[in-house]
Amino acid sequence: MKGKLRSFRMLEARDKNNRTVYPHELTLDPPPFEKPLRCKGCEQKVSGVGAYFKGDGGPRPFRVRGHFRLPDCQEHEPHCRYNPTRVIEEIARGSAGLAEAEPDGRLRLVLPKDLGSSTPPPPTGPASPLGPGDDSDQASLRVTTVAPLLPPALNSAAKIVQFLQLHDFDPEALRWFRIAYDGKHHSWARFCYHPGVIPALYKRLLGEKPAPHPIAVYGVVQRAGISKKSGNSYVVLAANAPSGVAHRTVDVMLYSRHRTLLDTDTVLRPGVHVLAVGPWGAWNEQRPELRVWISEHWQLAHWTTDPTTGDPLPPRGPAPLDPAQRALAARMKPPLSSPGPRSSTKGAPAARRKKPPKKALPPRHRRLPPPPPARAGKGDPLVSKPPEGPAPSREPMGGQEPQPQPLAHPDPTPLALEAKPRPVIPPRPQQPPVVPRPPSPSAVPPADGSRQRGIWGLFGRLHRR
Repeated sequence: MKGKLRSFRMLEARDKNNRTVYPHELTLDPPPFEKPLRCKGCEQKVSGVGAYFKGDGGPRPFRVRGHFRLPDCQEHEPHCRYNPTRVIEEIARGSAGLAEAEPDGRLRLVLPKDLGSSTPPPPTGPASPLGPGDDSDQASLRVTTVAPLLPPALNSAAKIVQFLQLHDFDPEALRWFRIAYDGKHHSWARFCYHPGVIPALYKRLLGEKPAPHPIAVYGVVQRAGISKKSGNSYVVLAANAPSGVAHRTVDVMLYSRHRTLLDTDTVLRPGVHVLAVGPWGAWNEQRPELRVWISEHWQLAHWTTDPTTGDPLPPRGPAPLDPAQRALAARMKPPLSSPGPRSSTKGAPAARRKKPPKKALPPRHRRLPPPPPARAGKGDPLVSKPPEGPAPSREPMGGQEPQPQPLAHPDPTPLALEAKPRPVIPPRPQQPPVVPRPPSPSAVPPADGSRQRGIWGLFGRLHRR
């Protein structure tokens, strides 16, 4: 496999005047650069390749962007940052034993069950075991000593992504890296996804089987902020990206309940490169999303590029949560990365929320008849209930006025508030009586006899004419 190193494509080169040349300039006429073109990291000559379609005429043709390549039988110089052999050896030395260079030249990264459990390597001082004269080795180890320290597994994964980014994630370069998790080996393309393969990730997360290992996604921050509704921090790595399903786009989102993990004010600004590892899931409510919740510091690595040279700077990460934040997170309900069962991707529309059942409307207002009055007894007319106790006499006894008797139990309630006796309601008849209709007055003939003419009056008028 070492003879295939020359096939890695590059996105930058430099011309005779040391000016940076980009692939889109290869089709300009006249070209804005002077040949020969050389590698941006060493003095090896490179050739430009314009954009073309690969697999044309097949079932799935795709477009290959323009790039630069080394000529046949040529390799990068040993100190060049595009040299895969040098990069693989440096990553292996700075991984605390988690990355190993295999005999065929490939790099295998072992992911522990807890990505944050491994201890970062100690800072390297002047007395480095690699020797003080090897500046390239010292520069590579400096990546693992930035503050705050990244766990070795996440730091090694970020360094691999930086190398693949320089080569535009060339499929040939992806084959030189793989991971080992839970005793099984997996290709790098199945572990780490970049913006160009979002449809493959969306289809995989909607499948029936969950991923047997953590998933990493690389992207560049497009937008970041704090939700006004929930107060959670969010980062948008891709918006309206193709999902591989007709008439459906998807967003790639990061969420966190801790603002120290997703620092959207000072760190995660637009243009920052991000690598997020965790239980990614597909969310199909309202707006389709690929999302992950950042709950630990070892799930996130970010870096920027040198504004002068364009080289990626050492990756960094957020600080670990303090005990108070962990206690608060333990009391909170865990967020959902993927709600409910997974669905199929065969052109089905996005799932919609079920509408709540409609409440039963109250019946139309009807005037009910009044309740029947209480009866005093069988066959007795409807009377009101007599007051309890003996009825007082209406006439004075012995010609004397009756004296008011004191109450046995005086009631402080005013008399106006005492219950009044129920009025007597007369019985309602079975059928209302029929009111006789007054007789209509008899017809009185008019005095002039005009109503008795009839047809004869008409003939008389005709006769007179």
